[in-house]
Amino acid sequence: MAAITIPNLSKILWFAARLQYYERHPPKTLSPDEHDILERVLQNISSIDAMTPNIEKSLSLRAHLQVIVGNYPRVKHEYHFPDPFPDKAAAVLEKFEAMNWGATEEEEETPTNPTSPTSPTSSKAALYTGLPRNPKLAKPVKSKPQIPRADHPVFGTDGIMRGILISSSGVRTYCINSRFSTRDSNVVGNNGLSVGDWWPMQICAVRDGAHGARISGIAGSKLNGAFSIVVSGQYEELDADEGSTLYYSGSQALENTDPDVPVISMYTEAMRLSFQLRRSIRVLRGSRCRSRYSPSMGLRYDGLYTITGEETRSNTHGGAYIGFRLERDAEQPEIDMKRPTQAERKLCNRVRDGY
Repeated sequence: MAAITIPNLSKILWFAARLQYYERHPPKTLSPDEHDILERVLQNISSIDAMTPNIEKSLSLRAHLQVIVGNYPRVKHEYHFPDPFPDKAAAVLEKFEAMNWGATEEEEETPTNPTSPTSPTSSKAALYTGLPRNPKLAKPVKSKPQIPRADHPVFGTDGIMRGILISSSGVRTYCINSRFSTRDSNVVGNNGLSVGDWWPMQICAVRDGAHGARISGIAGSKLNGAFSIVVSGQYEELDADEGSTLYYSGSQALENTDPDVPVISMYTEAMRLSFQLRRSIRVLRGSRCRSRYSPSMGLRYDGLYTITGEETRSNTHGGAYIGFRLERDAEQPEIDMKRPTQAERKLCNRVRDGY
């Protein structure tokens, strides 16, 4: 296993503090060197196959990963790490949550003394990991994900949240059950989906192979192109949704302040490759977008679109960004505005109740 160096792991908190500050001030992104450091750290963490509670405690891996994902408990402002880091951290977090961080039943029931010299929350551990000592940012208590009963109307075998587990660790998180059979999303085309397919959460779309990212709106790579996008409303001031025509921004479109050089992330490169290859992309619409084509809840699959244009535009800060024009492919069923149905909305409202 590649070594996880203490300085590099601690820099996650330094990066987070800067990004949190700049979320309320002129936008700031990580430098190329900082990108490389964070990339190496996540690769090192994800290379841990034999996870144990001691490894997680000594490095406070859960807390560090939650910081990158952006859902660290009781933080007033999110950190907004740039793509693709939130999705990569979410994937690693999901992997270890599914295996309960390697804890056995006996280890799970053993209490931890927070004042013990060997406790991961002691002063020595705080210095070791670089985690904040503020009690409001205390490390969350682990909770082993429980398996829902098979006949549960929401999380059961036939439920809208089938295959999804809940882990409460200071903040509720969702992960895909490692024993559940999922569908690969790195496929061009409908991938077995039908126009109008609907999901209560993005992780469910990942489960079914509709989208390949837990958080990001673009799924794909610079080597294979983009396979799918989510119209989520994140860049609503820059994008436009006309139903059969979409104007969609590359990632980090809002953050850049350089008027001449746009940020070209791996996801933007993926979109560019799909444009060059004239390859269709799956389009999902989310309820947070204020478009009249958006579903009332969750996400809905609205068919295949092809990128027909690319241009450099300016955001509200005067920074350059890459924008794409997509046209809906012909000979497809119309966008199913009836989804979600009333029954699906009722079930969606029950997701928060858990199981």
